[in-house]
Amino acid sequence: MKRILFIDDSTASQMIVRRILGPGYSFTAVDTPTKGLSLAQSQEFDLLITDFHFPQDTALEMIIRLRQRKSPSELPIIAASCSMDNQLKAHLHKFGVNACIQKPFARDALSSLVQRMLESNFVEEAPPADSTVCAFEWFFGGEYHQYCPELNLFLRGED
Repeated sequence: MKRILFIDDSTASQMIVRRILGPGYSFTAVDTPTKGLSLAQSQEFDLLITDFHFPQDTALEMIIRLRQRKSPSELPIIAASCSMDNQLKAHLHKFGVNACIQKPFARDALSSLVQRMLESNFVEEAPPADSTVCAFEWFFGGEYHQYCPELNLFLRGED
């Protein structure tokens, strides 16, 4: 049975991916890149799927550290993000991600990508990088927040 490690801080995403993939896989889910790195270094997995953006950081450091030990054919990585544009895809491919996918997950797109990746560990062609920079803004806990994924920069309050 193929072993999949899924890293996402959303329990809803964990449940959705578990259901999309179905019972044909051994599925392990954790909520931080630190936990994912620890598991990926101590256990064998056939595929790692990770969200890219986390409340305090991104998964980039985990990806870099995994690629120092395991090649894209030894442990394929699929990165997911709500802000998955060509700039982010190109950035992730430079650090060894095999494929990228947009969140929220489309059932057929995720299922077919996982199947293709497990059948033959491929690396999708990196798109040309756009030269745009975007920022996400939200109001939470009485504070205004902004995040720029291209610069990995968080701004809060009066920054």
